[in-house]
Amino acid sequence: MWELVYRVSPALLGGCRGVSLVPHLEAAGFRDLSRRYVTELGFPSEIITAHR
Repeated sequence: MWELVYRVSPALLGGCRGVSLVPHLEAAGFRDLSRRYVTELGFPSEIITAHR
């Protein structure tokens, strides 16, 4: 749903869009990644924890 809103009007999301960081973290040598999703005021966020 958020991708559709972003395509129609990026300003509604503050001009932000989701970015997948997991491949970049793995490429930088981080392991044991855990992912948790939270929503605040209807906006989803992902919290990633990793160890080097």
